Amino acid sequence: GPSIFLAPDSATAPSSIPIADTSLMEFAAASPPRQEEIIRSVVEALPEGIIAHRLGDFIFTYHGLDLATADSKLWLVILWPDPAGNPPQAPGARICVGLADGTVDEVSVEQFAAALAKQNAARAASDLPPIPDPATVLHGAPAVP
Repeated sequence: GPSIFLAPDSATAPSSIPIADTSLMEFAAASPPRQEEIIRSVVEALPEGIIAHRLGDFIFTYHGLDLATADSKLWLVILWPDPAGNPPQAPGARICVGLADGTVDEVSVEQFAAALAKQNAARAASDLPPIPDPATVLHGAPAVP
């Protein structure tokens, strides 16, 4: 269901998560043909050269990666509560990142800037653009070069 795209303590509501011309809540209730139509619309609307996009509290950063050959430690997804409905990350918060090898790492909010810089160095070595500050990746405003 829609809650799979939300952090456990998130204030983000599935009805506030836009997907094309609808919401995540409405998408979940739609018929399979309508869901396919919505998915096609979303994919077609992604901008050229996209670096990252948000769905709920997740930021997807896999764009441009060939998962068959990618560095196993490159980030594919970051769990970062939607800033539109949540306060900034609190001290002591843990940020989860999903890696290309299928594992999940946790980084403290205090260490996240350093971890992001290290990740962006690894991305540069793979000829990928840097991931921006996750707080700047919003629904309707994906990260582009």
